[in-house]
Amino acid sequence: MKINVNTDAIGQRIAKTVTNKNTTDDTDKFVTTYYVRDPQGNVLAVYEHKHGESDNGTFTLTEQHLYGASRLGMKKRDLALNVANASESTPAATHYELTNHLGNVMAVISDEASATSEPTVVSLSDYYPYGMTEPGRSWNSGDYRFGYTGHEKEEDLASGVYTTEYRLLDTRLGRWLSVDPLFGKYPGMSSYNYCAGNPVMLVDPDGRVIIVPKEYQKQFLADLQKVFTNQTKHFSFDANGVLQLDESYTKFKEVFTTSYQRNAASGFVDLMKKEDEWTFKYEEYYNNINVKEEQGGALTDMDNHIVVISPNVSGVYVNLDDQSKLGEKEYVEQNTASVLFHEIGEILTPRKKTRRGNVVDYENSARSAIGLPKRPYDFQHSTWCETKDKSYDQVKAENEEIKTKNEESKTKNEESKTKNED
Repeated sequence: MKINVNTDAIGQRIAKTVTNKNTTDDTDKFVTTYYVRDPQGNVLAVYEHKHGESDNGTFTLTEQHLYGASRLGMKKRDLALNVANASESTPAATHYELTNHLGNVMAVISDEASATSEPTVVSLSDYYPYGMTEPGRSWNSGDYRFGYTGHEKEEDLASGVYTTEYRLLDTRLGRWLSVDPLFGKYPGMSSYNYCAGNPVMLVDPDGRVIIVPKEYQKQFLADLQKVFTNQTKHFSFDANGVLQLDESYTKFKEVFTTSYQRNAASGFVDLMKKEDEWTFKYEEYYNNINVKEEQGGALTDMDNHIVVISPNVSGVYVNLDDQSKLGEKEYVEQNTASVLFHEIGEILTPRKKTRRGNVVDYENSARSAIGLPKRPYDFQHSTWCETKDKSYDQVKAENEEIKTKNEESKTKNEESKTKNED
């Protein structure tokens, strides 16, 4: 058996040909599947062309996909297109997907009524963490092509193999079958590693940038709307939870009348352009860390590219870095939108920078749009002191030393001025 795959200019699959020269049926020797997509890359319809070496075979419409905010299911068709007066032997059945928070297709039901007038169950699937279906707990009577994280099965290669936009995933091994195209971004991980070894919390749809699991999308867009108001309507999520900005809306950063909204929009668009994939979640705990109590309401896992926001975030006290108020604390009012843009500022600010006050500058752009008081600079986000690898006491001692030198310099200047006057 031989498999050839054709892609378009941006790497999306548009055709797959399976050649089986061992078959005794000449009309079934070559099977080509064609994918018709919309401008966003969503599959709208699937056609199949079966033919042999000596005939043109038949073209058949086999699937028409259904979408809401994401793929809902499909109409299963069997319409031969190159046959005069063609008709389907059975009415087209609509199959609907029931998915979990990771996008795994857990069950598929059909609108074909059963003997008891209830929906017909087409497939059921329970998965191991890395995607292999559990023996004895899964079955598929309708040849439904989608499963783990909503991806298409590649059964022509082997059971348990799935195709994504860039690579093939072998769920039996829990590994990719080719090198990560962004391997340079993750030097500490194997290029064949799936989801940083954490497939229960993470998904890897196709290597895009911002990923928001379905159950958090409403909250995420609500937070964006607090800053970008009605312009948030130009954002949407694809079937994989990838945040997208309407491609025809090229002037997103320029429509705002206030500088702080333009600054917030500029940083957000820059984040969307990054090749790194970032996952945003709204959860109270992350790796046994209480995000609200221990991290002030949000955290950024730079190694695994995850931002976690406490849905119950509240205000915090911060250590001021103002040289005249060093050691004092100030209460900072917060909500989910302000901490979201604070963490985006963390991502946009290189970790090599030791003066990290621009994280607060970016957050304050969002705060101005929301109507929250501006956040002061603090010990972790200072504009003047190098805080990297230093304790608070060390920085305080440096500040006292600077003050002493400034006072000595002032005294010398006054003495010099007095001598000159004499």
